[in-house]
Amino acid sequence: MVDISQLIARMQQPDFYPHDVEQNIELVQTHASYIFLTGEYTYKLKKNVDYGFLDYSTLAKRKFFLNEELRLNQKIARELYLEVMPIGSSDRRFVLGNSDHIVEYALKMRQFPQENLFSNLLKAGKLNCDRFIKLGKIVAKFHSSAESNHYINSFGTVAKISSAFAENYRQSQKYIGTVQTQKQFEATKAYSDAFLDARTCGKAPLSC
Repeated sequence: MVDISQLIARMQQPDFYPHDVEQNIELVQTHASYIFLTGEYTYKLKKNVDYGFLDYSTLAKRKFFLNEELRLNQKIARELYLEVMPIGSSDRRFVLGNSDHIVEYALKMRQFPQENLFSNLLKAGKLNCDRFIKLGKIVAKFHSSAESNHYINSFGTVAKISSAFAENYRQSQKYIGTVQTQKQFEATKAYSDAFLDARTCGKAPLSC
């Protein structure tokens, strides 16, 4: 098992990379990933986590889902999503691109200006209807050509959606009293339960 804290520390050092980087490499974390902003390129690691709705708990799974992320996102942003690279261990050092003694995988992406993030565009007052219309068209085009079959369609059924919601509520109960109150939890659950119950009984279409 790799010591992830040691790998994170190494990936924040400029000489880890085979290209010029900014001296202060920024680390951004999400619930499922570590993201390293190096200047021209960004590198993403999947965290060793299993949330039920996603499972990155083994090296093989993290490799698989990074490759899936690359495959799917190249369809709409080929210029940003570049390759999945192994990280090997050699002479007690982590080496990017080394296929010997692989300890982790990283998705290499071309870094875009952080001011282009929607959150920063919103703060700058630059989000408008035209941007959302353009984004909507891109997403619609992507879905219109996406693979589909009976198995994929099954995830749109009320039963599958209800199961996912129930899992989310089970997992979020432990956060009552910190990021949400008991009243908020119960109100949200009551609303979604009623919404899905109505569709289960055929009283309303799921798209409502």
